Amino acid sequence: MRGNKKEEQIQKFILMQEEIRLWIQYVFQQWESKKQEQHNSFPKLAYIETVAFESSESYQEIKRLSVGMVREMKTYKREKLLLQITELHQHMQSIVSAVLETIQKYSAS
Repeated sequence: MRGNKKEEQIQKFILMQEEIRLWIQYVFQQWESKKQEQHNSFPKLAYIETVAFESSESYQEIKRLSVGMVREMKTYKREKLLLQITELHQHMQSIVSAVLETIQKYSAS
């Protein structure tokens, strides 16, 4: 049973790590595609926050971790890491939600 929980934690970590990476990529791609438009519907604050997020020490620590490193961690350390990545995941998710809302709002106008 304990091994299953460990593998679930690792899978959850990998999934969140990948989603964060994709969300950052999405924000940057949207910024690049919209910045040339005269009526840019892309929120500049979201871009600025994403740049700050990506360069933050806490994100860089998470980004560097491999599956093997997570697998070798003690349970308490892995659980602490999951809390940390969950917070980062939620923060990036809120940025992407704001981007989507703004784009939708301006495309409906």
